[in-house]
Amino acid sequence: MSELQTTARPYAKALFKSAKENNALEKNFDMLKNLKVILCDENIKAIVSNDSFDNKYKVSLLTGVLEESFDENFARFISLLAENNRLLVIDEIICSKANEKHRFTSTEQSRRNPNDLIYKHKPYHS
Repeated sequence: MSELQTTARPYAKALFKSAKENNALEKNFDMLKNLKVILCDENIKAIVSNDSFDNKYKVSLLTGVLEESFDENFARFISLLAENNRLLVIDEIICSKANEKHRFTSTEQSRRNPNDLIYKHKPYHS
C-alpha cells in the first residue's frame, strides 16, 4: 500500500461517515470529483503546494472556484485537508471513498434482499 493511500484513508473514512450520516454519499462523491478537477489545474496546484500561501487563502481559493457545488461540511473538509497539507492527496481520497461507498452500497443491498446473494442453480434435466 502506498504512503499516499495510507495518508488518505482516514480523511476518506471521515468524509464517508459524515456523508452517510447526512444521506449525501453521491453528493459528496461529486464534490470530491469537482475538487479533483480543480486541483488538476497547474495554476491551482502551484498555489496549493506553495507554502508561502496560507491555508485560509488556499481554502478561500478552492471554495471560490467550487462556488455552489459544495456545502458547509465539505468546506470544513477542504479546510482540514489544507491545515494538514493534504490537498494534493485527493486522488487517493477519491479511491478510498469509492471503495467505502462500494462496500456500503453492497452491504445495504444485501440487507434489503438477502436472496440476491444466494446462487440459484437450475437443476439439470436429462
